[in-house]
Amino acid sequence: MYKQFRKNPLWFDILALTTAVIEFSSIFFVSNAYCRSGAQFTMAIFCCAYGIKERKNNSRISIAFFTLAALFVFVSLQTLGTY
Repeated sequence: MYKQFRKNPLWFDILALTTAVIEFSSIFFVSNAYCRSGAQFTMAIFCCAYGIKERKNNSRISIAFFTLAALFVFVSLQTLGTY
């Protein structure tokens, strides 16, 4: 696991850490629709970044993460629209 972590580029590690911090901190703000939507949008950014990273190695995983990113954007927009 540590070798896989060391193979990641620095920008990806920073993005993953930032996403994790935003996701876990949004647990405390679950009543606010904007925070919920922002957390879902950060997951979309993370999935898109992971899809870009895996684009050269495995195209099926890349397509799956791009699909997840599109789904997270859709859910994020729906969360904003319901409140």
